[in-house]
Amino acid sequence: MSAKETRRESDLAAINDVYERWCRAWRTLDSKLMVSLFDQDSEGLLYQSEENPSGLFKYSEVVAYWENALNILDKVTEWRELVKRVALVGSDAAWIWAEMMTGLTAKIFPQELGGKIRCSIGLRRTNGSWKIVHYHESRQLLMNPGADGVWTFLPDVTLK
Repeated sequence: MSAKETRRESDLAAINDVYERWCRAWRTLDSKLMVSLFDQDSEGLLYQSEENPSGLFKYSEVVAYWENALNILDKVTEWRELVKRVALVGSDAAWIWAEMMTGLTAKIFPQELGGKIRCSIGLRRTNGSWKIVHYHESRQLLMNPGADGVWTFLPDVTLK
């Protein structure tokens, strides 16, 4: 194997390790682990959760978001990968696309919130390790035409 192929394999393994720790942080609601995966020095940081109308652009905002998440979320009942794609973009950047089947119970509403969520995760190599600099999650929008010709738009969620 060439040096270039060896580095690629090493990078993919390191990126997959970040992804697996990200999944573990979600499954266990481990806020310390989650925020440790983000690049606290990135000036281009973006965290966009599905429930927030705008993104978080500072590491301190991501930390505060995840500290507060523990006041809202009770447990994760399902976090199952449906699709995952990884791409290296140059030598120091990568992205991950994942579709996850999720189930969450919260302290603020009685029913379980479940369904497929789509996640894009952008990473960069910084100080010799891979860190998240971009995170976006969303649910698919279900569009239905009404008999009157007016369309409705609803997120694809299943309340259990």
